[in-house]
Amino acid sequence: MSVDWENLIHSIAHDTRALVRKGLLNAQLLERLLGQAADAQTSQYVRAVIESQMELNCLLVRLVALADAEKPGRSSPGTGWIDLETAVLGAKLECGDAIRRAEAELVIEELPPSSVPLKVQMVLRELLDNSMRYLDSSRRLRVVIGAEEDQTKVRVRVADNGTGVPPAYVDKLFQPLTRLDPVRSGFGLGLAISRAIVEAAGGSIRFEPSDAGASFVFELPNR
Repeated sequence: MSVDWENLIHSIAHDTRALVRKGLLNAQLLERLLGQAADAQTSQYVRAVIESQMELNCLLVRLVALADAEKPGRSSPGTGWIDLETAVLGAKLECGDAIRRAEAELVIEELPPSSVPLKVQMVLRELLDNSMRYLDSSRRLRVVIGAEEDQTKVRVRVADNGTGVPPAYVDKLFQPLTRLDPVRSGFGLGLAISRAIVEAAGGSIRFEPSDAGASFVFELPNR
């Protein structure tokens, strides 16, 4: 029997997320019901359940995003085109809370009037999120987004002054579930999702080492 894994993973994720949301809602209601009457240990346990349910939901969303990104022909809300500047501003808005928490400086250089696939906004969001995770506590985080184009390619760079990437991990950066730091690495899916989206659009993405921090560059065919 042949199994349609592409559709199956969406069905499993949909049903699992429904269960996760139910558990999350019940835990949030319990937290509200207990209120200040709960002792510190009980409150800690309930909060841990809520946070784990939220993280599980996020993991399922990202797994589906990775599956979608690797299927360039799949019809989804991420198809279509958008101005590069709009994609950058959209990613900035989505990462707004993380940028404020990190007290980071985000610099957006003058961008060319290029059109890019809608999902490029997700790539930019993942790269920004990566910079926030790997900030260097000894200095204020600074992230610079720039781009240039020629007749054949649009080249986008996201560079930061964070902790950088140890040489031993460079070859593993874009592999799914690879975690450079068990505390700060999240699910290890962001860069894998970014690569899948860029390659599905006919482009490429790479890491470029720098003296201070990390720099990711992706190139896409120019329309």
